[in-house]
Amino acid sequence: MYIKIVRHFDEVTLFCSLQGFIFSTPCHAVFAFLNPLLIGVIQVKFQGTAQSPFQTSLPSMWAFLLATIIYCFAFAANMRFKCTRYSRLSGHVAFFAGSFSSISLVSVLLPALPGRLIFAAWIILPIMVARNFVQFICLWIYQTIMTLIFKILGFWYWFLNDMSVEEQAEYHVENLEIIIAN
Repeated sequence: MYIKIVRHFDEVTLFCSLQGFIFSTPCHAVFAFLNPLLIGVIQVKFQGTAQSPFQTSLPSMWAFLLATIIYCFAFAANMRFKCTRYSRLSGHVAFFAGSFSSISLVSVLLPALPGRLIFAAWIILPIMVARNFVQFICLWIYQTIMTLIFKILGFWYWFLNDMSVEEQAEYHVENLEIIIAN
């Protein structure tokens, strides 16, 4: 899918490919709805108790706060860098941070072991999204190795051909001398 933006006065045309663009307004809407909902459920869970979520689930709450701050900055960067390679990167960062903030809140609501296991399940998400990036890195490594091998082989064949040219030159000179002597 391509978007074409044209300004009337200076005729600047910008084409922006959205294929593979992971972050969009629906993801933002989900995080904007889900996180306040989870915060409300946590408030209800801890209502009437002497403890707060920061006392019972300190790492999860700090993870939530840090992920939310990263999400806000990444979302702002995504809005700032529309249709550039930075927008795709900031979109991925916002998606991961937003999902991590939601997972952190869900882990507060769960008992200790399932709360930790949900973080392990979240690890699969970046791997699935980064599949294309991992394929790109593997292809780049393969191409680099093959280029290096071909350069070494090219140098080796050049070296062998250079030696054979010297041997051939000597052979031809000897043959010429024999022919002239006869």
